[in-house]
Amino acid sequence: MRPRIMAATLTGLLVVLCGLLGYCSVRPPDYHDFRVAAETTAQAAHDALLTADLTGGAVREGRAPKPFATVLLDDSAKSLASSVADFAELPPPDEAATALRDRLLPLLTAAVAKLQDAAADPERTGGLRDLAERLTS
Repeated sequence: MRPRIMAATLTGLLVVLCGLLGYCSVRPPDYHDFRVAAETTAQAAHDALLTADLTGGAVREGRAPKPFATVLLDDSAKSLASSVADFAELPPPDEAATALRDRLLPLLTAAVAKLQDAAADPERTGGLRDLAERLTS
């Protein structure tokens, strides 16, 4: 009798645990989740822009070879473009999140475009630091 009760209890706990995990994996994002995704994407863009600015300065001063900088900036632009696309696909849960997305998405798109321009010519990295600062304000 006792092993059956233990088995039934463990089976019940397992079913509850699977249900909770299933709920957590499919629940729609709320404003907090959306804001965290927005901040993560904006921080990635900020870091990529500052790295590109430093890389461009190193190329201009002869401290980094141009082919290295081109590959670094191209990879950075592709990575950021992927992050921005993932963020753009998130459905905003309310009006506040929609306003946040509408304010942030043009800056993120401009960051990707600037990084792609910098990858084409690493010596042209002007304006990256200004755009990075606008992302954090």
